[in-house]
Amino acid sequence: MPARVDLLVFEWAPRLPGGGSGLGVVESTLPAAQRQVWAERLERRVSVPSGGAGPSTCYLRYGDQAALLHRFPVRDVHNRWASSTQVLVGPPSVITMRRAVALRPDLVPQRFDQPADGYPRSWADASDPAGDLDRAARLHRGTATVMVAELGRARPHGWAVRAGDIDPRALLWAVAACLGDMEFSTRETEVTDPDLPTVVFVDGPPARSSVGTARHWVDLGAATDLPGRDLASAADLVETHTARRGGTGPRTRDAGAAPTAFSLHLLMLAAWWAAVAVLLTVLSGR
Repeated sequence: MPARVDLLVFEWAPRLPGGGSGLGVVESTLPAAQRQVWAERLERRVSVPSGGAGPSTCYLRYGDQAALLHRFPVRDVHNRWASSTQVLVGPPSVITMRRAVALRPDLVPQRFDQPADGYPRSWADASDPAGDLDRAARLHRGTATVMVAELGRARPHGWAVRAGDIDPRALLWAVAACLGDMEFSTRETEVTDPDLPTVVFVDGPPARSSVGTARHWVDLGAATDLPGRDLASAADLVETHTARRGGTGPRTRDAGAAPTAFSLHLLMLAAWWAAVAVLLTVLSGR
């Protein structure tokens, strides 16, 4: 049976459906009671990060539910910068980290007004194909290796990562393949909130929280001090999970689909060579 996936839309409004004004839920496929629960859960994550930040994506887990946020800056009725954020809510078996990473921050998914059966087609259409993300991860495999090695260590307060000019999604794609699902945000401008996702990408200097604890700071543009054995293990993982496979396979927009090891083209080619080998064996025996 297909899993139910719901949508919430957060925008600034002078009059919200639930009363009041400001940034809140303006559309949702959820029942009213669940809508309020999710509105309270997400209220600190739905705004586009301050400081002129561009569009971003954010992946969160709440027990047996996952939330994928697409945060996009827009102008409000007073021509001020505001947020238009769409949120998918559903089981993590459907809203996976791979699908969250594949979603393009610069493309706004088409909204829907009824619960979806499984991952919405419109969100898959606003995503990069798995093959493109594989290539991006391979292009930055050295940096991805450091990232995987860092995230393989125990850090109780999570990580704040500065990736420079590298698209965070290329690194997160390798992380998802090597280490499994984890919460992330592709863009934040501060790291003091302890309820931020496990991994956040930032541009500024490291910051400490108000209670004296700190996320582990990772500057991927600087030399790493990780042990050589950790880097070697991470390199093996990255090479194994991002290695180029034979053929190109179908260019599906749904990056959550399980990758296939061999394309149909290669299977047909292998069958052809097997037939040739059999024919040569028969002829040589005459």
